[in-house]
Amino acid sequence: MSNISIKLIATGIIGFIAGLIGGWDMVLEILCILIVVDYLTGLGVALKEKKLNSSIGFLGILKKAMIFLVLILAAQLDRITNNQANLFRTATALFYISNEGISILENIGNIGVSLPPFIVKVLEQLRENSSKGIIDDMKEKVREEGEI
Repeated sequence: MSNISIKLIATGIIGFIAGLIGGWDMVLEILCILIVVDYLTGLGVALKEKKLNSSIGFLGILKKAMIFLVLILAAQLDRITNNQANLFRTATALFYISNEGISILENIGNIGVSLPPFIVKVLEQLRENSSKGIIDDMKEKVREEGEI
């Protein structure tokens, strides 16, 4: 199979997945960056503790892939509720952004790097508020339109 064919197939698969998760935007870009950084910092911790293991590494990749399945579910909830603002998908992505960010900081802390407390606080607040906004937005939509 030629290099161009592989690129075309990969582009098609990525486009299909992007469609399933409600398109591509900055929130998803940030989530993807944090997923990669979290995996890499996790590898750093495993190296430091001399616990690098391919089975555990594969499980980590599998967990990261499952995040995208949850995003697909959230995007489909947006579709079925005729929610053009992608509220479910965005709230889900923000939840995972906060989790990945906290995990990155934990990994970096385990490696021995000092952490700025304000970043930890912001990520914890983001995790707490990621679903609050969507509930408020859906209540407003019900008031305006009489349905979700």
